[in-house]
Amino acid sequence: MAILEAALPGATKTTLVYRSNLNFTLVERYISLLETKGLLSLGPPPDDYHNGGVYKTSEKGREALGTLRDAIDLALEETTTR
Repeated sequence: MAILEAALPGATKTTLVYRSNLNFTLVERYISLLETKGLLSLGPPPDDYHNGGVYKTSEKGREALGTLRDAIDLALEETTTR
């Protein structure tokens, strides 16, 4: 979820690491999984960038992120009403 949120505006792999508070090894694994599921895509690098590309959360990824946020809200609502 943190990677999908971090990639909403577009982000390099390094930016994903810092924004998601994960290490490079985990981010690489999750990127691979999210790309395979169609939740994240890699676009070309900007003209002023040396290497790599920019990851963006796909439409499917934005829908999944919304569903995850709803589930968390529901879980928190349940725990606060007891």
